Amino acid sequence: MKNRKLNRLNSYDYLQQGMYFITICIKNREEFFGEIKNTEMVLNDVGKIILKNLNNVSNYSPSVFLDENIIMPNHVHLIIEIIGNVGADLVSAQNKKIQIKNSGQTQGLSLQNSNQIGLLSKIIQAFKSKSAVEYIFNQ
Repeated sequence: MKNRKLNRLNSYDYLQQGMYFITICIKNREEFFGEIKNTEMVLNDVGKIILKNLNNVSNYSPSVFLDENIIMPNHVHLIIEIIGNVGADLVSAQNKKIQIKNSGQTQGLSLQNSNQIGLLSKIIQAFKSKSAVEYIFNQ
């Protein structure tokens, strides 16, 4: 298996408050979310799943706010803002053991090790996991 390119700064703390620009691409740039017609993006069923789950990103943690997003045929751009007292939110999340459930399958958003991994990484992981599970069960 090929090694993935590390797309994070080694010394940067992704728990820091701030705004983060994120791009998530489809493997092999396959046009999977819809198509552009007359200069407008027309979402297909998969694109609608992505949009629905993007709108729920802010529910994963009280420290996270989805500022802007745009879905393109083969990638997604989003701006996520981490706000507030992240440390206190992480303690609260650890106590509640946040879970994302769908059709009997559980994709856990455990923020237990977020101080090492980073809240931002966990949020993206949860969004992608939730979207993938929903896509699989809607096939």
